[in-house]
Amino acid sequence: MDRRLRSRRIAVFSSFLLDMRRDFERLQSVGQALLVTGQHSPGLHEDLFRLRVQFLRSWWLVRAELALYSLGIGAVDTSGLVATFRGTARLFVPEMTPQASAA
Repeated sequence: MDRRLRSRRIAVFSSFLLDMRRDFERLQSVGQALLVTGQHSPGLHEDLFRLRVQFLRSWWLVRAELALYSLGIGAVDTSGLVATFRGTARLFVPEMTPQASAA
């Protein structure tokens, strides 16, 4: 029972990772379109590159952790991956950035 549950969790999480990567690629495509049309802020090109490197590094790290988890070793930490995804989304959707509330 434990193995089946772990196997199912891994399958669901692997699917989630693939969906997240596709969504990240879509955000990167939006950024590339903005670069082509010239409708972008200074430094967008560098931001896109930096975030791509960070995302792919985090994505592969999570994949490695997931492989170890499938062997019963350790846990999977997605915090870096999620943070990079959010950082990319914030480039295009400023309202996703939490605002400090007036105290």
